[in-house]
Amino acid sequence: MTTAAVVTPEVDEETHPLDFLSEVDARALTERIRATIHEAYDRFKDAARLLFDARDRKAWKALGYSSFKAYTHAEFDMEVSKAYRLIDQALVEDLLEEVAGVPISVTQTAAKDIRPRLATVRQDVRERIADLPADQVPAVVDEVVREHVRNNRAVQAAADAHRRVADDYDAGLIEAPVDIDALRDAIDTLRTLPPPAEVISQIGSLATRHFATAKVVKSAEWLSEFTGMLVGSAEWLSVFSSLWEETERGGRATGWKRRDS
Repeated sequence: MTTAAVVTPEVDEETHPLDFLSEVDARALTERIRATIHEAYDRFKDAARLLFDARDRKAWKALGYSSFKAYTHAEFDMEVSKAYRLIDQALVEDLLEEVAGVPISVTQTAAKDIRPRLATVRQDVRERIADLPADQVPAVVDEVVREHVRNNRAVQAAADAHRRVADDYDAGLIEAPVDIDALRDAIDTLRTLPPPAEVISQIGSLATRHFATAKVVKSAEWLSEFTGMLVGSAEWLSVFSSLWEETERGGRATGWKRRDS
């Protein structure tokens, strides 16, 4: 199947002059476009807030719908996922603008990526825009958002890979690189032992007779590193919990709150 070429007729500008705009008229048209875009932006924010209000104050229930999903579909011909993307996008922009002090635009995809780490993003923005003139702030905020989007996707990819390995292991498709049961038993044994000083005092000279010093030292080094990684994980979870609470507080401060799952 061939596609016919689109032919654009030639115009003789001398006999058929085009209605080109003067500089003054072009500037006026540009300002009208700018104002329309800003108006549309403001109306989008208003719509997102109203959707948020309709969900949380159960407008859908008052109108006889079984769910917010049924409400958005019937009333606005909108999938509920689209409604939530609008809400999250407006929320993220609101909270970033609160820190930046200037209008900020974030795509729905980026808003979804950075929403769980919004407190960290806000802090990075706060630090990076310190003492910057206002006209440079949007570009810096955009770069911060891009960095966090990239990081989030890298973390998500790693988590997905680990999840696939764990699923394959549970399904018996692969063997674990270490004996998980033996490791768990060893940790449980160490957990139930008395304090190290008490153990040494009880076994006395038997320690040097039954345990090679080099092996003990090597085991201790491995255990120290392993414990450090576990502690690091616990610290990460603690930081994440604190940041999540900060995000919750930030949301409430601007009239938003986390969507229930």
